[in-house]
Amino acid sequence: MRELKLCLIVTLLFCGLWACNTKNSSEKLTPDTKQSELAALMRIMETHGDEVRVALRNEQALPSRPEGIDLLLSAKATPDMHIDQGTFPVFVQQYLQGIDALYAASSLNREEAYNAVVQSCSNCHIVNCPGPLMKIDKMFINLQ
Repeated sequence: MRELKLCLIVTLLFCGLWACNTKNSSEKLTPDTKQSELAALMRIMETHGDEVRVALRNEQALPSRPEGIDLLLSAKATPDMHIDQGTFPVFVQQYLQGIDALYAASSLNREEAYNAVVQSCSNCHIVNCPGPLMKIDKMFINLQ
């Protein structure tokens, strides 16, 4: 009987915690929630990366260069988000150079150039905001 009560308590606690986390997650995804300038640019970068990957897979022309990415250094981050001011500008430059290299690459080298762009995203997120790393890791193209 005591084990049953303990199991019930643990289950209720788990459900309560899950409900709290679910509510917080859905609040962040509502359209009226304002996101920071940097978060909005990151979403543009993510969408662009996904579109490039599909274009490369289907041997199609690359989508347009993502709008606004030149504002990465001046974009305001989410309040209380730690952005390392020493490394962030270096990572931004690496990303922007990677984008330029992607569009300049021959069709034979575009997948490698794309992976270099994705790697620049990964490098930055390892230092500044590790949350998206699982998504970023899935963006790489296997070159075998």
